[in-house]
Amino acid sequence: MKKRKRVICLGLAIAMLSLFLSACSSSTPPTNSTAPGGNSSEPAADGTVYTMKLGGQWADSSVHSKMFTEVFIPQVEERSGGRIKCEWYGNNALGNEMDQLTQLQMGQLHLATLSDQSATIDPAHMFLPYLPFLFESEEHWDTVVDGELGEQMVANMPNSGIRCLGFDENGYRVVTNNVRPINNAADMQGLKMRVTSSDMYIALFSALGSSCQAMTLGEAYSALETGACDGQDNAYNTILSSGLYEVQKYMANTNHVLGTLYVCVSESWYQSLPADLQDVVAQCVKEACQWERETYRSQAEADRQALLDNGLEETNPDIESFKAATASVYDDFVAKYPEVADLVTAIQAAA
Repeated sequence: MKKRKRVICLGLAIAMLSLFLSACSSSTPPTNSTAPGGNSSEPAADGTVYTMKLGGQWADSSVHSKMFTEVFIPQVEERSGGRIKCEWYGNNALGNEMDQLTQLQMGQLHLATLSDQSATIDPAHMFLPYLPFLFESEEHWDTVVDGELGEQMVANMPNSGIRCLGFDENGYRVVTNNVRPINNAADMQGLKMRVTSSDMYIALFSALGSSCQAMTLGEAYSALETGACDGQDNAYNTILSSGLYEVQKYMANTNHVLGTLYVCVSESWYQSLPADLQDVVAQCVKEACQWERETYRSQAEADRQALLDNGLEETNPDIESFKAATASVYDDFVAKYPEVADLVTAIQAAA
């Protein structure tokens, strides 16, 4: 009898173990992940959904925001088959650019657009495209950023926890102010200019004889409205979408810098994705950047006209006087960062 009981108990144990193993093999895989969730060398087919947080500095009406909300987000969610779900935080909802850079490096934010204000991570390369009058045309800029020279410019970024997946154009920068029309470089003398925290912009406007007050774009309106600053520089679209024209009187088409923006992903988050999703994200960024460039350029003249219609008085100053006044910026830059001297020469030759 005891032997028979042992046989029955053993049979029950085997049956229970079989049921447990069967349940494990048919269980539903996880459907939400905001942390590293897969081997980046193999496509994940387990149904894991990756939450992608995107941050932006510009107003919702800006082309820099629309490239995400109208192009990138719909495309990446569709092409990933729903395995990537996006959360958008525009208009500095997550803080200014430096805040967003830190969040990218920590993996708390997954994709954002950076500028020269983030150049502390690699000043030699990230300041370089902001040298005054470096690019002779938008076609020259395209040739550089879409080729080997562009790859060299961003090759060091992964060492700081971010990866550049594409370049946005931020338009030719023009000068606005409330003091006087600008007809030549000498008219810049003594103006209190709002600049970014970039060493390059501070060097540029200092060479023109202006005093510089560094602040974020979000702080510029108030500084201009109160008279803490006389003027600022930005592209037409930014001046329009940020409402800066409301607190400025004169606009000079100096075109001193063709703005370069870096669309960057958090390196830790990117490496957590399966290889197929990395490819989807990278391709969707490139296509969104191309849309941004085409859109930005196609509406530049309309943006300019809108600024004039809203009361800005326009001048077309003597550009050669500006080039002469800022030539020292090149000498100082190469002296400070000799490692990129050949790259500067190569970019100039690419024209």
